[in-house]
Amino acid sequence: MASVNTKPRGASRALLWRLACLDVWRDKKISICMIAAVVSIVAPLMLLFGLKHGVVSQMRSELASQPDNLEVRMIASHALDRAWFDDARQQPFIGFVAPLTRSLNTIGDLRVSSRAFVANAELLPSFTGDPLLKGQAGPAGQSAWLSATAAQRLSLTTGETFGLMITRKRDGQIERLRVPLVVAGVLEAAVFARPAALITPVLLTALEDFRDDKPWPLAGEFEPNPQAQERQRYPRARLYARTMDDVPALSQWLSDQDIQTVSRLAQIESVQAIDRLLQLLFGVIAWLGILGCAASLIGAFAANIDRKRKDLALLRLIGYDRKSLLGYVMVQALVLTAVGFVIGVGFYWVGSELFNVVLGQALPTGQYVSVLTPLHIASAVVIALGVAVVVSLIGGYMAMQVQPSESLRDA
Repeated sequence: MASVNTKPRGASRALLWRLACLDVWRDKKISICMIAAVVSIVAPLMLLFGLKHGVVSQMRSELASQPDNLEVRMIASHALDRAWFDDARQQPFIGFVAPLTRSLNTIGDLRVSSRAFVANAELLPSFTGDPLLKGQAGPAGQSAWLSATAAQRLSLTTGETFGLMITRKRDGQIERLRVPLVVAGVLEAAVFARPAALITPVLLTALEDFRDDKPWPLAGEFEPNPQAQERQRYPRARLYARTMDDVPALSQWLSDQDIQTVSRLAQIESVQAIDRLLQLLFGVIAWLGILGCAASLIGAFAANIDRKRKDLALLRLIGYDRKSLLGYVMVQALVLTAVGFVIGVGFYWVGSELFNVVLGQALPTGQYVSVLTPLHIASAVVIALGVAVVVSLIGGYMAMQVQPSESLRDA
């Protein structure tokens, strides 16, 4: 006698999955309850995380957009040699470093005419890579970047010229040096508020040599000094961390060398503390919500399986094995979760737009209150499907206990 193959073929398994979907559609009330359980968790959690990410990201963005927040300033003078600067350039947490002269030698007068001048403007060493330049090419030779304040007072734009004036007292006489400079660009007003000129480190060093009464041609128009020796040590340095999160590491690196500094570390740590606190609160709420949703779905599936034991037993009787029943429950769980997730995302989108419109009115244009990235959405999909798989495994285990003989018993 030929044996009967009771293992369902691919078409039969596809039919089983179709029956699972039809069963979901047939029991609309039960399905709606399960979908509502998913929506009630997905929408609030996504909206809560969107608010958390939006608020913290905005705070971090505001801090990171201001280069001053990345700067770590040295308080006192030190003897920083070439080896120190080479070592600093190798540090992964340092984004920019430039040698800086004594503080008294980092000021000068900017002049176009007797009516257009800026007294005691800051002189900062700069080159390509300076955070103040926002990725643009730095000054070279006898060119300079001006702050918006300085450019406005001098009524200058890119390509125009002005004079940098410094003085020294020699043999009882006041000598003046005028350095003609070309405006290489103008900084954004929000980047640097004070009157300043960004010049090359070589030029700044030369200006200090002039003030220190080192060998120099006659005072007047600036010319490179062929007798000047290359500087071996500098008292300070302009230092910027690579990112906002690198400021503590840079401050600690300098502190380990007994170099006292001033930075915006307190503000940065405040934002980081808020981020950690919100992350903890969201994590607790999220886990409680996920566990509650999973318990609700498990209870619903358990009740549904108990109610349909005869139907499941009939499937066993016509040849479907235990694994097939597991697949039957898993398909239903995935379908219900997917539908609930899509509806939950819709509710999140509506709520997010509402928050951005209502609460965003108090913020400058272009800023947001609630936002999620594609990566966040993808993570939410993975978590939702993961919960569905866990729930289906528990429900499937219960379905696998149904025996074919139960279909022959009287109701």
